[in-house]
Amino acid sequence: MILLGSSDQPRPSKVYALVKFFSEFDHAQQFLDGGLFMRRLAYFRREENAEGRWDSTEGTWAWLQKQGLRIQMNVPAVGAINITERDLAAPVSMSLGELDDLYIYCMYAYYIEAPLPGDDLRDIYGEDRLADLEAALQVDPRCLRFGPHAVVIPWGLFMERIKQAARSQSLRLSAGLVRYYDDEVFNGEFKIKDVPFRKQKRFDYQREFRICIQTLDHSPMPRTFNIESLRGLGGYMPSEHVLKAFKLSLADKAA
Repeated sequence: MILLGSSDQPRPSKVYALVKFFSEFDHAQQFLDGGLFMRRLAYFRREENAEGRWDSTEGTWAWLQKQGLRIQMNVPAVGAINITERDLAAPVSMSLGELDDLYIYCMYAYYIEAPLPGDDLRDIYGEDRLADLEAALQVDPRCLRFGPHAVVIPWGLFMERIKQAARSQSLRLSAGLVRYYDDEVFNGEFKIKDVPFRKQKRFDYQREFRICIQTLDHSPMPRTFNIESLRGLGGYMPSEHVLKAFKLSLADKAA
């Protein structure tokens, strides 16, 4: 089964290209050869490091602000324990164990909010906001911490390879942009299918696109998702060359 995107986006997003950063040159070559090295979602649930690579709230299903919160827990041999906001120093997060076994692959996405039929980008952003739109297509320099090597690949053709490989290997696939929530304001639950595609706003500079694969086994070991060679489709470059790689220009409407 193949699931693409999320259902709660206020406006569809147009993805143009994806970037994968690598710490090792050989890993970039493995990707170009069609090998996507994937780890379980639970692997990434660690305290964030200097590179922003880990996330202790990865896979959060519910994020509950402490104000007005009441939780009752039934503990064997102890009985009911009531927890209120007075017992809490921070919001409460909950995760679902069933999602920990998802294999995920993370990439940087070049995307903008896509126009609806009849729209023009000027109608969405306004003439004075085109500079902001172009800025949104530039890679944040903090992403260079993920490694000095990068591969840039067009989204559409890449996704066709991904979907074809998932079908041929009978894998359950989901893919979509990560949406970032304000952890100081948000209070509630996410739909289960959206959980792998939700992260806190401090990570929004990463502009992630994720590929998720569900398998029947529960081994904690990583796996390589093999697709066709991407050579001739994706291009290698030093990561620093990815900065400001996109230039936006809009043609005038036809009279």
